[in-house]
Amino acid sequence: MLELDVPHAAFTLIEEVAAQPHLKAVEMFEELDHPTEGTLVQARPPARFSASPAGIHRLPPRLGEHTGEILREVGYDDAEIDGLRQANAIGAAEEG
Repeated sequence: MLELDVPHAAFTLIEEVAAQPHLKAVEMFEELDHPTEGTLVQARPPARFSASPAGIHRLPPRLGEHTGEILREVGYDDAEIDGLRQANAIGAAEEG
């Protein structure tokens, strides 16, 4: 690739991304303590601005945590949502 002047980079396994020296130096990943899932590693917002700092403000949702809320937004009523849950067409987050 170098001989042909083709831009390229080494292949990295997903498990190795957080260990990359550059990403460690810029503190790209943050460890979060989740009440039901344990310690999670999450990417921070890539851009950083001193006047309007971005950050991680809440934990990632559990599977199905917002399903009912989203279905209500698109027009389903509670009875329809309950019917979908009873039919196992949708899931619900387990209480934790």
